[in-house]
Amino acid sequence: MIPALTAAGMMKVILSLATTFHWMATTSPTYRILDIMGDSAFFFMPLLLAINAAKRFKVNTSLAVVVVGIFLHPAFTAWVTSGKAISFLSMPIAPDTYAATVIPALLTVWLMSYIERGVDKITPSALKIILNPTLVLLISAPLALIVIGPLGSYAGAGLAWIINLLQGRLGFIMVTFLAAAMPFIVMTGMHHALTPIFLSTFAATGHESLILVAQVCSNLAQGAAALAFGLRSHKPSVKSLATASGISAIMGITEPALYGINLKYKKPLIGAVIGAGVAGLYAGIVGVTLYVPQNSFMAILGFSGDKGIANVINGIAMMVIALGTSFIASFIISGKQDRAQVATTETQKAEAPKEAVKSTVAEA
Repeated sequence: MIPALTAAGMMKVILSLATTFHWMATTSPTYRILDIMGDSAFFFMPLLLAINAAKRFKVNTSLAVVVVGIFLHPAFTAWVTSGKAISFLSMPIAPDTYAATVIPALLTVWLMSYIERGVDKITPSALKIILNPTLVLLISAPLALIVIGPLGSYAGAGLAWIINLLQGRLGFIMVTFLAAAMPFIVMTGMHHALTPIFLSTFAATGHESLILVAQVCSNLAQGAAALAFGLRSHKPSVKSLATASGISAIMGITEPALYGINLKYKKPLIGAVIGAGVAGLYAGIVGVTLYVPQNSFMAILGFSGDKGIANVINGIAMMVIALGTSFIASFIISGKQDRAQVATTETQKAEAPKEAVKSTVAEA
């Protein structure tokens, strides 16, 4: 998935630069095509996950794509957006969209691995070619829509309720929590539940000081963590990916950095969480406010407003803290991991000739 996410992320970076420096209008055909190119990998991320998860869980790839594809089917999406009740055999289905989500697809394919093995045991050999795929689809798809898919929706709704409840009382703690937890929120697709909250805040007040501020801290921290890991790495391919995805994250597109570097190697993600949390704590205490809905480095243009120059200074300081703390933390933590990997590789190379000699002797 990494090449697709990297390419899509860089398309988004290009579009962000194009609008910032007025290279093209958002209504131009070229911009719209580039936007579609950038959205494609993220929109169809559940399908990409289905393909790769099917290999890991030893599920028929075509069936996995078909079942997960139901989440993205235009008819299902249109049904959801229509607001009409959705049900299957009188059992209600949560009206939610699943583009760019991770957990529903992974859980669905994981569950399919058990369903597929169970079905294979009970069907007669002569009818397996017909019954197996049919039964797997009939069992897996309703479970995915009724049980697995809505988990992210319910979790998102619960998160939104908690945020609304605590925002007025524990504002600075909520910014810290959201900034540090944002990578995991994005992984589940729960970040979509936060969109109506900050949109309604903007509509009512013209500014926002919680969700978007936390997203800026998290995105910058993830980018810095990936860049630090790339600097530490001894592999040219990892360096290249970390650099590209790190820049993409700083520009607001975190998926390449999150899935390609930070989550994959784990320790950079710890550095990103530390940096985002520290920056979020600072932002919450001093009350950083955004007057433009932006979640990337371009947020630097959105700190100017009613709070005056103090908010601009605090906003820039928040961004510097997110970048610096995450970079340093990831550089220190990831360095230990990288040296261990190099040592392991060198040991394997040193032992390889010995193993080859043993194998040759044994064959003789």
